[in-house]
Amino acid sequence: MIGRKRVNRKVDSIRLDGQVIDLPPAWSFAIICKHHGEIRFDFQPLCRNEREELTKQFRDAVWSLRHELVG
Repeated sequence: MIGRKRVNRKVDSIRLDGQVIDLPPAWSFAIICKHHGEIRFDFQPLCRNEREELTKQFRDAVWSLRHELVG
């Protein structure tokens, strides 16, 4: 019999009342890096000239990688 590894699908970003809480907080936020301390990101200046959708994708990418990369 061929077995498969058990996949952990536990989601840490949902509270007990069902609300998702792991979203980028705003256009500017800080990430705490264990090697460099607090790193601040401000995406507000990039939202000009109808570039809000592109800026949102940059912001979301940085937010999603905050635990994976070292600043």
